[in-house]
Amino acid sequence: MKFRIPFFLRTHRLALTLLIVGVCGIGLYAFLSYQSPDEIIRECGDATNKPLCYSTHIEQTLRTHGIPAAFDELAVAYDNDPEFAGTCHAVTHDLGKAAYEEFHKTGKTELTSKASYCGYGFYHGFLDALLVDTNDLAEARSFCTYVGLNVPHPPSADFAEGSCYHGIGHGITDGTDPRLWGNALSIVRPGLALCTKVAGGNDTWESRCASGVFNALGNMYPDAQYKLDPGTDPYALCRDGNFSPIDEEACYDQMNTQAAALGNNNLGAMVGFTNRIQDSHYRSVALHEAVSYYVQILKQVQKDLSVQDVNVCELPTNELKDSCVSGFVGGVFEFGSPGAQYKEVLAVCSSDSLASDLRGSCFSALVTNSKYFYTPDVVAGICKDVPVQYGALCQT
Repeated sequence: MKFRIPFFLRTHRLALTLLIVGVCGIGLYAFLSYQSPDEIIRECGDATNKPLCYSTHIEQTLRTHGIPAAFDELAVAYDNDPEFAGTCHAVTHDLGKAAYEEFHKTGKTELTSKASYCGYGFYHGFLDALLVDTNDLAEARSFCTYVGLNVPHPPSADFAEGSCYHGIGHGITDGTDPRLWGNALSIVRPGLALCTKVAGGNDTWESRCASGVFNALGNMYPDAQYKLDPGTDPYALCRDGNFSPIDEEACYDQMNTQAAALGNNNLGAMVGFTNRIQDSHYRSVALHEAVSYYVQILKQVQKDLSVQDVNVCELPTNELKDSCVSGFVGGVFEFGSPGAQYKEVLAVCSSDSLASDLRGSCFSALVTNSKYFYTPDVVAGICKDVPVQYGALCQT
């Protein structure tokens, strides 16, 4: 029987908080009591290690006030201190692991529409914990159904449930047998097979799960323990892997991290890699996700998307222009300031410096993403700032 490190040791920071609470009782509860966002900003703004300060407060809020309150605090930290952006995804992993503990014991957990914040780390953390702890795909499928039914909308039920299946693929691959390390194809094969099983014939869920598999693989390349040779073409595995169409598309979708690594985070180099892809559909998919990931790179160095960045989408065909611009806008919504992403996109779409033939794609992507991420009232407010010639986008 394979030995598993106890879950409370794998989530050491959260577990330490629980242990201290149990020992010190009411006295420490007062110390862990909820602080207003303004108080936390003041305290952490002066801290030597600001990301650690914010993450500690978020974990405390999780234990005393629950997951939605912790996500509210996370959004405040993200909005008010750019130094927190690089830590945000890891913190949402911890929130997901805590939700797993509750769901595993009770069959339910409190969910929030903010669970998609910071690159969907909440779902990654939940499924990582579930698959390492029990490896029960039925429970994983049950949780994804639960997410679709219970996450407050927006996002849509399908969007939320799909994010969960992405987390399954991620978790499966993170737990790959070390004997397979050193061969990318061997690493992804077991996860892709399990994605087919867990999806139960649903192509959408299989695709989202497969994207999690390749996302996890992409994260392995920089880590020497996995002994992976990055080569010189980030998309070589997708072309040569003899995958099913669903899996091949997922590969082109998720090898954006490798395009960034091999291109030294240079936008032109990343786009250049996608230009080599012969199949027009896969080229479009790869381009969309490469420029989307570039937004995450910008956020890691505390920069906003610029008009100059988006003008790289001046490509030969309208199809690729739309895909490229949509990728940039989607990247802002995924990695930008939670709840305020539209402001950054509006600034780009409205700029006189944006190439005129990209403007329609920009506003279209803004409205489409807003409908996924915001309530109808917020979308209506955004649409007031959309120029009248593009107003029809808001009516569909």
